[in-house]
Amino acid sequence: MNISTFKISPTASLEEITVQLNAPFVPEITARLLKTIVKFILLLRGQIPCSWEQLQSIVELERERQNLQHFKRKYKKANDLLQSGEALFEDLEKICHCLRDWETDNIRFLLLIGTTITTPKAIYIINLPTIVSSEAGSNSKAFNACERKLVRSLVQSLSDEAILRPTRTFLLVETTRNHPLDFLVPKQTFNFHKLKGRACSIKLENDCIINESEANEIISLHSDESVIEMDQDIPEKHLLWFQSKNILPGLNAIN
Repeated sequence: MNISTFKISPTASLEEITVQLNAPFVPEITARLLKTIVKFILLLRGQIPCSWEQLQSIVELERERQNLQHFKRKYKKANDLLQSGEALFEDLEKICHCLRDWETDNIRFLLLIGTTITTPKAIYIINLPTIVSSEAGSNSKAFNACERKLVRSLVQSLSDEAILRPTRTFLLVETTRNHPLDFLVPKQTFNFHKLKGRACSIKLENDCIINESEANEIISLHSDESVIEMDQDIPEKHLLWFQSKNILPGLNAIN
């Protein structure tokens, strides 16, 4: 489905951001870019009181300075958020490696901020190009340049977003029903088309030319029971939304 023509619901408004990045979307780079988007949106919408890295540094410093009981009591919420976030980021890495093996261009994530996934206060749709084999190449300089460009684009386009009261942040991914990612929870009754309110579509495009044989290579995911090969264009009825078990609790202050 082409997101440029997609409507969430008749009453929803959709803002679109397209960012072209000059690096191959290998699993490692793709997962790190997704982490960057999540961290940016958490800060932008008031779900964390400072940047993710600052929060990590403060909590780690206080862990070293204070006795364990005092630390657990004073910084429990911040520590719980960081632990949930790191677990969520591990989920993203696993998902990106799995999506690479399927070679599908139907890659869509949802970041929802609200008390439940059906009544979000903020909706972010993240669209990715095909994830390619790590053999296509990746390096830290390429990622750093992509990350800076991505953050600049998000700042320019979303700087007027309103701060929300700290609540919960959910991550969902739309993929085939028979995927092997058993750490994701299928949301059988979740209807994407019924979400209401303002939504933002963040579309990442690959501006990097890679070897043609690598781009066209068909990679199959082998399991003990079968071999899964996914077509480039999968009918929506064969896709399902899956939710990460790691839900991020909002934090309005560190202590």
